[in-house]
Amino acid sequence: MLGSFDTHAVARLRIERGEEVLEVSRAGPNEWTLTRPRSGKVRETRVTDVISALRSLRWRDLVAKEEWEATEYGLDPPRMMVTLSDERGKALAALAIGKSDESLTYVRVPGRPELYLVESRGLADLPPGPDELL
Repeated sequence: MLGSFDTHAVARLRIERGEEVLEVSRAGPNEWTLTRPRSGKVRETRVTDVISALRSLRWRDLVAKEEWEATEYGLDPPRMMVTLSDERGKALAALAIGKSDESLTYVRVPGRPELYLVESRGLADLPPGPDELL
């Protein structure tokens, strides 16, 4: 769904939930550091789980190809925005996450017109806060 990207090139993971921002940066080949909202050493497996989950995310249904109402699907603004960047800050992959129920979630890739439904469990590895990474 997010296209092909090299998981080893990911140097930063950013998750935005409204005004709340969670950000981790690569500190070494197998080391990650929480940089926002506070500092701390992150369990490497938690970050690799998130990156792997995003890379393997598949859409279940194409809801609309274009011209859909973002507010209707919880995407104006998105409930959550996830961005994976390289060491220069270039976005490798991004996902806007909207309304969700127990089984399905509306998502879109910023810059593309399509609206998708994905299995909510495919997003279950996204940490709700910094404590889940430390």
